[in-house]
Amino acid sequence: VIVDAFLKNTEASRQDIQNLLLDKVSDILTSDQKMNLITNLLQDMRKEEKINTSGTTRGENWVLHK
Repeated sequence: VIVDAFLKNTEASRQDIQNLLLDKVSDILTSDQKMNLITNLLQDMRKEEKINTSGTTRGENWVLHK
């Protein structure tokens, strides 16, 4: 789902990714658990070099790794 979003746009903000995924994450999880899941997913994708960040910490966007 995240990669598909990046294929439509070259980059996405953290908020864009959260908006995309929040309704797809199980309702069994609390709001905090959902946010942690999304954070962990993004970090795992970054470690696997599938995505990178661009910009500063507060204004960073996520982009597909080339």
